[in-house]
Amino acid sequence: MPRVRQAFTLLETVITLTIMCTLVSISIYNIKDYQARIEEKQAIEWFKSTFKSTFNYCYLHNRTAIFYWLPDENSIQFDILQPSGTKKNYRKLKLPDSLRVAKKEAVHYAISQSGQAPPMSLKFHSELTQKNYSYKIQFGWGEIIEK
Repeated sequence: MPRVRQAFTLLETVITLTIMCTLVSISIYNIKDYQARIEEKQAIEWFKSTFKSTFNYCYLHNRTAIFYWLPDENSIQFDILQPSGTKKNYRKLKLPDSLRVAKKEAVHYAISQSGQAPPMSLKFHSELTQKNYSYKIQFGWGEIIEK
């Protein structure tokens, strides 16, 4: 009478575990990569929306604002100048480590209290996707155009 098997052999179990572990490790790596790409997109969208809202705030409240990129901290900061001459930290964001502004030195950009803005080009470089994001700010309008 032939013997009936009631369980997997050790070899079958090891092969199954190896395949499962490989699939899990690949998916975890892809999830981390996906999260980093999403963080980059969120940071760029934050910059665009904050720039537009700061521009509108300056125009409506008759205030001057200054936008900084601080290379040492890899952060973007918007300050509103008060009538007393002091700066009020309006908004600040630390960029993801994989996203940098293409310029090496600090960037300073002022929005006047009348809502006028000088033209400027700003480029972000993603070390993760090796993609460059280029934005041009129109003279006077303060509109950001993506290239």
